[in-house]
Amino acid sequence: MSDLALYQRPGSKIWHVRGTVKIPDRTHGVRVRASTGTTRLDEAKVFRDRLRKETIDRETLGASHTITFAECVVIYLEKGGEKRFMRPILEKFGETRVKDMRAEDVSRFALDHYGHKAPATVKRELYTPLNAALRAGCEENDAPVRRFTPPKVERTTVQEAPEAWFPQFFAAAHFRIAATVLFLTTTGARVSEACRLTVEDCNLATGKALLRTTKSGKARVVALTDVACRAIAALVEADGLAPSDPVFGYAARWSVNQAIKRVCTRAGLPYYSSHKLGRHSFAARWLADGKSLRGLQEAGGWASIQVVSSAYGHLEARAL
Repeated sequence: MSDLALYQRPGSKIWHVRGTVKIPDRTHGVRVRASTGTTRLDEAKVFRDRLRKETIDRETLGASHTITFAECVVIYLEKGGEKRFMRPILEKFGETRVKDMRAEDVSRFALDHYGHKAPATVKRELYTPLNAALRAGCEENDAPVRRFTPPKVERTTVQEAPEAWFPQFFAAAHFRIAATVLFLTTTGARVSEACRLTVEDCNLATGKALLRTTKSGKARVVALTDVACRAIAALVEADGLAPSDPVFGYAARWSVNQAIKRVCTRAGLPYYSSHKLGRHSFAARWLADGKSLRGLQEAGGWASIQVVSSAYGHLEARAL
């Protein structure tokens, strides 16, 4: 018979566990009280028996042998870790002991849930947060650090639009797409951020714009050039925009890129995507002016200096 009793509180059908777990070779046991989270007696018994075993293992083997991925995540977040991208990983591996996590299980999960995404995205959304949480939890409990190898990401050379391309494009473009490209290339904003920019987010008197929702999850403020301020003011006046209306009038990246492509086809210009015209060209111009990678990270809102160095380090070297 188990030394843990199952019971139901008055008015509740959920089974709970309470009692004292007897620890081998010890005089005193460990008091336990927990909810099984189920109304089914058979499931409650399984929970009780697992809880009893985990308690004994923790007391006899130490936390390093019993820590779960969910406990690692708690430690990781308490230490200031990012919760972004963590939910699906936690739902999959939360109750799994770290020592029982296997590379083939992680790979299968990656294929099932992230198989439609690029290797760089899989690395960023799955392996990076997974390994960061494992590291935090294992180090806190003096356990060997577990790490799972992410997919290989081929390093590509970032291509930006040459400076001579922009005057030709602006001369051929209609005002809305010209203003959008001007905003992207002078602020380093992502095209999704430009599409979400509203009139009330722009302070034309101070030359600032607030990007409320960014890829990193943190809002940031970008500086507007005088020309960009005048372009935004002209759009607001021409379209009679309300404070909550989007400034540029494009719904998503696809529509912006299609507009750019139409201008390039009509003017006989090589096509560059909004990302190459925006962030890549902004970074190239920044570094060509002799500014630092660290400053570029802050100005462009990149999450880490490693990302900036990997993508644009060669541009800094070329400028030097």
